[in-house]
Amino acid sequence: MDNKGNKTGGRSKGTKNKRTQEVIDILNRLDCSPIEGLANIAKMAMERQDYALAGNMYKELSQYMYPKRRAIEVSAEVNSSIGIEDLTDQQRRNLKKLL
Repeated sequence: MDNKGNKTGGRSKGTKNKRTQEVIDILNRLDCSPIEGLANIAKMAMERQDYALAGNMYKELSQYMYPKRRAIEVSAEVNSSIGIEDLTDQQRRNLKKLL
């Protein structure tokens, strides 16, 4: 990085790294499609009623069609300055049972 925090050198954005490109080249040379292979395994597993294997294959394939779900961060401001006088009679009775 330079003194202004900008990235210098390295690969251009979108350029595959050397190992990734090697794997792609090998798969192309072998005329091998991992996605097609997974789909074929899923189909055969369904025909053989191996639903666990089929489910795993379809789960792997689905990530190429649908976005992965992420947890949603929730934030809230909590007011912890509640006095006993702010409680209803029912809340006071419940609190008394707990204590």
